[in-house]
Amino acid sequence: MPVTRSKTKSMKTLEEVQDSHTEIAQKYDGEISDLKRGQQDLKRELDNFKKNHEKDLELASLKADLASHKAENASQKVELASKKAEIASKEVELASKNAKIASQKMELGRLNNKFAEDGDGQNRTPPGSSLFYPDPTHCRYY
Repeated sequence: MPVTRSKTKSMKTLEEVQDSHTEIAQKYDGEISDLKRGQQDLKRELDNFKKNHEKDLELASLKADLASHKAENASQKVELASKKAEIASKEVELASKNAKIASQKMELGRLNNKFAEDGDGQNRTPPGSSLFYPDPTHCRYY
């Protein structure tokens, strides 16, 4: 069959349409590639965002744990201070009892000296001794 002018024109039109489709396909392929790259960039950004927020959440959790430990430490310090105050109170009580005992010993020593005097007003009990524990070298009862 001989090629006629209308067939040639149709072939040219077909080639033009194919070329046009190829250009459009290449154009859209480029846009599709750009969109895919943009989608991958967005996905990376989302992953980074998630990682950063996971780190932020982890940091917040660690800060909460630290605050909890600090509160526990403060509670233990208060308890320790309370026990120290209790010990100090008992030490004051003991010191008061020791002072009372010392006062009673002084009074006992004064009474011992009073009873050890004989008629002339002289104390016959040497210093450091008493009626209850006389020094045998200086006592009139031996």
